[in-house]
Amino acid sequence: MNLLEQAPNLVARAVSRGLMSYPHGTQFTTDGRPIPKLSEVRYRKSPLEQYACLRAWEMSLHGISKENIATVIRCPMNRIDQVLAHGKEMHKRKETK
Repeated sequence: MNLLEQAPNLVARAVSRGLMSYPHGTQFTTDGRPIPKLSEVRYRKSPLEQYACLRAWEMSLHGISKENIATVIRCPMNRIDQVLAHGKEMHKRKETK
C-alpha cells in the first residue's frame, strides 16, 4: 500500500528526469499533475468481432467441417458455435439490405 501512495511522486520524478513521458497533448494542473481525459471513449471489439464470423458461416455453407473452420479463422473449438451463429446473423442482415 505504501508504494501506491508514492506512485504519483515516482512518476513525476521519472518524467522530470526524462525516463518516461506523458502522451502528446496531455494537459497539466498548476501543481504539475496530468489531467486525465475521461471523456474519451475507446472502442473495444467484442469477443465475437475478433473472429471472421461471416467468413466462417460462408465456409460452413460450402460443407467445411467446424474443426477446419476453427483452424482457418484461428478460433478455439469451444467458441466455434457462437462464431457461426453470429456469422449466420451477419449473413441474414447482409441479404436483407
